[in-house]
Amino acid sequence: MSDANVPFSGAVSQCFRYWQSVVSTLNGQLGLINVNVVKASDPAVEEKILTNVASYGKQLGRLQDGLIVMLNHLELGELEDHEVRAIYELAQLLNDIADVKQSHYQQDHYEKRPLRPKIQIALRS
Repeated sequence: MSDANVPFSGAVSQCFRYWQSVVSTLNGQLGLINVNVVKASDPAVEEKILTNVASYGKQLGRLQDGLIVMLNHLELGELEDHEVRAIYELAQLLNDIADVKQSHYQQDHYEKRPLRPKIQIALRS
C-alpha cells in the first residue's frame, strides 16, 4: 500500500490538522483575517463531536449505511412519482459512493464490501 503524498510529503488530512491547530491556537485570527474552520451554530459542540465522536466522513458513512438499510425495506408502490424519483436519485448517489469505496477497498486489498441499495435503476437525465 503506497501513498503518493507529493508535494507536501504528508497526507492531506495531516496538513489540514496542522493548519487547524495553528488557527485554533490563534483563536481563529490569522493576521487581519478571521478563519472559521467550522461553520456551526455552536462551534464548541461541533469540535467536541469531531474530536471525541466521529469525523465528518465517519458520520456521513454511518448515515449512508442507515439510509441503505431503510431503502432496502422501502415499499415504492406507496409513493408518488416524484417521491420515487427522489428515492432512485438517492439510490444512484449511494451506489456511486459505494463504487468509489469498492475501488478504494480493492486498491488496498480489503475484503470489505460497501453496503448498496437494492434499487439499481440508473437515472442520468
